[in-house]
Amino acid sequence: MVAGFMDQAPYQIEAEFDGVAKVTLRLNGGQAIEQAWTGHEPLRCGPVRARFFAFDLETDAIARIGPRMEVRAWLREWSGISVYRDGFRIWPYGEPHDDWLRLDQRRVNNPVVRLSNNQVVGFVEISADRNPELRDQTNREGLIHNDAFADLQRFVLHALQALEAERQAVRHPGGKRPERRPSNASGSQDLTGLSDTLERLARQASGDLGAELKRTADRVRSQIALREATHRRMLDGYSDLAALGHTASMLGRSVNVGIAGLRERVTSLRTALGRRAAADPASLAMSVAELDTMLDLVSGQLSLVASAGSGAARRRRGLDVPVELCRVRDALGPMLDQEDAQLDVHAPEGVLLRTEMRPEIFASLVNVLVRNSLEWRSTGRTLRMSATVRESGDCLEFLFSDNGQGVLAMLEDKLFEPGVSGHDGAGMGLTIARNIVTSHGGAISLVLDRRRKGATFRIQLPRKRSRATTARES
Repeated sequence: MVAGFMDQAPYQIEAEFDGVAKVTLRLNGGQAIEQAWTGHEPLRCGPVRARFFAFDLETDAIARIGPRMEVRAWLREWSGISVYRDGFRIWPYGEPHDDWLRLDQRRVNNPVVRLSNNQVVGFVEISADRNPELRDQTNREGLIHNDAFADLQRFVLHALQALEAERQAVRHPGGKRPERRPSNASGSQDLTGLSDTLERLARQASGDLGAELKRTADRVRSQIALREATHRRMLDGYSDLAALGHTASMLGRSVNVGIAGLRERVTSLRTALGRRAAADPASLAMSVAELDTMLDLVSGQLSLVASAGSGAARRRRGLDVPVELCRVRDALGPMLDQEDAQLDVHAPEGVLLRTEMRPEIFASLVNVLVRNSLEWRSTGRTLRMSATVRESGDCLEFLFSDNGQGVLAMLEDKLFEPGVSGHDGAGMGLTIARNIVTSHGGAISLVLDRRRKGATFRIQLPRKRSRATTARES
């Protein structure tokens, strides 16, 4: 009975890590997919094999597996992810009260995509010989929480995210999710129908009655336009807040590096001033100059988000894309150096490539792309990113590419959907990027020509020409 229910799980995955850098995934008994581990740090847990069986908990989904009461009772008993060493179970992993991967917390943060602990029956297999760093606690209640254990969690979550992506593809084919209309959508539709009816009656009536109906229809249309404009502004505001939050989290890492450098210089300067007799004026002047440079850098980093709260910042303006790309690159410089990564900007000389966008929103777009590349980098080599801007008719085209692992084939069709991630992230970065681009009249897509290594995104934005250029062309 137990094996029968498990075999009928609608979502299944076998995952294996070879202990070095290769991960193998097999979804629902299909072809094995081999990939290099793409995390920031290598996994130090040793070889691991895992099998997961996931279930939907809706009544009709349970009924397709077996008798509802029996299936639910079986899930209550067997759900959870157990860990076995050389065939012996390690307690308490897999117990009903134990959620060692915090799956329930992940689901609270993203209930549409993430699986909860009571939806998964899983088995993780390790061995004493091949996983020496995964050691028992002295009280025999689980493994010691060291780096190897943290890496084991990272690998298991990586496999679960692939399973969650497959589940989303099955539940929402073609990357389309059930539409959730805004609360005022039905009201707007009702008003639109009412205005059309009034307009039709006005044409049929004559005299004062027809005129009054026509005026009423116009008032209803004005109300519709006002309501839709208000709703659009609200959505744009939430989208901007999400984008700026994403940028702040990214820039925070770079600002911290700059602050650490400032502290180091201040300590050196304090030491030199403490030895007044030996203090070298030239050396002191150099230290002060270095402090000024670092302060300018941190100030530039913070300016990318600090202007967002002002009223003037709400208005779009002409933005020189290559210049702004260099500005964002310089602001991220300390963090990129620390991550052994570099971003090159390419643009034709003598060509003005501008679009209408607020600088902090453009910085958010670039930050999403940089963060995505960092998450999918290849282990053990410098991450190289390239941003190329060029003309494309009435638009400007912006290609962002890297030399990382690229995008998993299973994620290509739904990459920009909310909650889709190949790592333990919220899966909102590229969704934010798409909202930014489309709200500015542009388009973003993943380039799938298979000729390039890594990932390449194509962004098209309306081109804003200078008045002088427009006058010459006319």
